[in-house]
Amino acid sequence: MEESTIKLTDGRTLSYAIYGPVTGTPILYFHGTPSSRLELLLLNNYRMDIEQLLHQTNLKVIAVDRPGMGLSTFNKNGTFLSFASDAKELLVYLNIKNCSVLCWSGGGPYALAIAHQYADVIKQVFIVCGFTRRFIKDVVGEMGMNKWYLDLQNILRSCWGRRFQL
Repeated sequence: MEESTIKLTDGRTLSYAIYGPVTGTPILYFHGTPSSRLELLLLNNYRMDIEQLLHQTNLKVIAVDRPGMGLSTFNKNGTFLSFASDAKELLVYLNIKNCSVLCWSGGGPYALAIAHQYADVIKQVFIVCGFTRRFIKDVVGEMGMNKWYLDLQNILRSCWGRRFQL
């Protein structure tokens, strides 16, 4: 994994991490709520080596911290679409002309926003466990360790077809 930040055109900082091979097929990853670009490292707790899996499938995941999470600067006027613009700046910076988006839970609305705003760049969107209930005390308490059932091997296989034999 490689971590870095970029300075956005409005002066804010956007943090990201890149997992997998440098030459892999790029996938933009939007983490759940609350979380960060490091969310994929949780898979190590379930005996799944994300780096090994991504190298086997030749996929490069770019995980982005949303504004106010991880190391990214908070945007008090931020919206789903403004974050889509932030992520697009990152793609331009990384010289990525088109990619897919994969998201977990609270990353869903952000994934849909970038797909809507930049349909010429985003080829497809995969939403895993997109949430539909608001975050209130009783619901958050029920969530617990909700990532235990994230089976990344099956997600990658279903999203990117049979060409990846895991």
